[in-house]
This record gives sequence, C-alpha cells and structure tokens, in this order.
Amino acid sequence: FDDPEDPDYIEAHPPEQAADPRLIFQTGEHEGKWSEYDERGVPIKNAKKRKPSKKEKDALESEFLEAKKKYQQYLKEVEAWEQQKLEAESALERNDRLRWAFRQLGDSKAAPIQVSELEDLFRIL
Repeated sequence: FDDPEDPDYIEAHPPEQAADPRLIFQTGEHEGKWSEYDERGVPIKNAKKRKPSKKEKDALESEFLEAKKKYQQYLKEVEAWEQQKLEAESALERNDRLRWAFRQLGDSKAAPIQVSELEDLFRIL
C-alpha cells in the first residue's frame, strides 16, 4: 500500500530512531573513551581515570543536551505515530469494514485467516 493514510503504510514507516542520551557516550564513536558517568550518562572520567578538562566538559555537556533534545523530539514523534496508527485503524473500520475485520483475526494483521476463524470474522462484521 502506498497510501500514507493506510494503517499498513503507517506501520511500515515509523519515525527515525534517535539514541537514548544516557547511552551516547558508551557507544559508537565514544565507546571505550570513558570509564565513569554521572546519573545522566555524561562522562566524569576518561579511560585513564582522569576527569575531563573544562573544554571537554563543555563539549560533552553540549553534545548531551543536543542528544537529549533529539531524543525528546523522537519520543514525541513516536507518540504521534502511535496515535496516527490508531486513527488509521479506526478510519479503516469505518471505510473498509471487511478489510478491518480480517485484520482483527490471527497473530498478524496481514496473515491469511484460517477456516476455523471464519465464524469469528462474521461475528466481527
């Protein structure tokens, strides 16, 4: 389905994931550089057990705040995406009752239904 209002299309296009700011200094380009972190995940000691310089602290704090901002935006987008999925499913129930009913059966919304599920399908309709 190429319809951006279709529940399957929406499901297949989640928001682009953002890194949890508590973990950014423990993975990727920072992995192995730091040995201790504060409660937010910002490094307080490097791999050689030395505290970061004032300049390093400022850069780390800036990077953390930017990552936190991106992550908070990501969480908002996920919430909106979840709501969009619910609204699309509700619209499908109104506009294409048969397809909506098929989606209520089985483990996967796109899986074929079993003969034993036909009774449930007619009950839902």
